[in-house]
Amino acid sequence: SDLEVTEELREAIAAQGIVLKVQGILKHRWNADMRDYELLISWDGLEAIEDS
Repeated sequence: SDLEVTEELREAIAAQGIVLKVQGILKHRWNADMRDYELLISWDGLEAIEDS
């Protein structure tokens, strides 16, 4: 599933040229509409406010 990631967002991220390492999975939930899981990720080297 794409977790509602738009093509515009993908392009913006790709243009930044940043590769991030996952520090940990903070939360997960089942999205029945998408029939898939959504994850809240903590990124290595970033602040908690930047978890996504």
